[in-house]
Amino acid sequence: MTSSKVFITSAFLASGVTPLQAATTWIANLDFVANEKPDLPNPLSTELSDPNGKVPEWSYGYRDVIASTTLTLFATSDHNNAIGGNPDFQGWQNSFLTTAANTSGIVSGGLNPYDLLVHPMADSSSFTYNVIRWTAPSTGVYDISSSWYAASTLTGPGLDGVDCHIVLNGTSLFDALVAPGQTVVDFGAVNLIAGDFVDFVLGPGNSGDSTSDSTIFNTTITLVPETSSTLLIAAAAPILFRRRRKISNPPA
Repeated sequence: MTSSKVFITSAFLASGVTPLQAATTWIANLDFVANEKPDLPNPLSTELSDPNGKVPEWSYGYRDVIASTTLTLFATSDHNNAIGGNPDFQGWQNSFLTTAANTSGIVSGGLNPYDLLVHPMADSSSFTYNVIRWTAPSTGVYDISSSWYAASTLTGPGLDGVDCHIVLNGTSLFDALVAPGQTVVDFGAVNLIAGDFVDFVLGPGNSGDSTSDSTIFNTTITLVPETSSTLLIAAAAPILFRRRRKISNPPA
């Protein structure tokens, strides 16, 4: 499926246009945790659902290239309610490829409450790239704000951090390297058609070595109310592309 892409500067997003209706927002880490709780055998549990049983716009899986429309979803057998023996750290894991979260409200296993951790495989693996996919439920303008924090500060051979990407319907929109201990932030707005999918992809960095590549990822996706988005697109007509990337030191 193709889509028309319009990127809008943050100046227009803060231009004083008043939304006439509340925005709809998806937050990757909180939506992930919502799917993990309650645990089985509670009959309300959806923890084995992929796509996400509570927030079905999200799917979790992997593939062998960065930019593609393909996605292999995690299997039910990949789910683990105590990764590394920690019952707070729950989610999907196939070998070292991991998409999981601290599901508790306290710091646990070195993760802050509700941190979403992603980990890729090495280039030599048949499924190198970790992929979190979000599918647009309706046509409109969506504001997307994402961050990746390479948690390990170790450096040396093969310890060069990770590569992160935003891919829309198989076409890469954003590509960056995240050095050990650093954070990369990207934000922008995009016009999507219902069914378009945005993939947040993580790889093992230029070295192709996935050792110590645990990464804290999050993204917030907000549907801009229709009246506001129409005005924003018209105002942004001369500016057809905008993305900003910020690289910072790890949070204190």
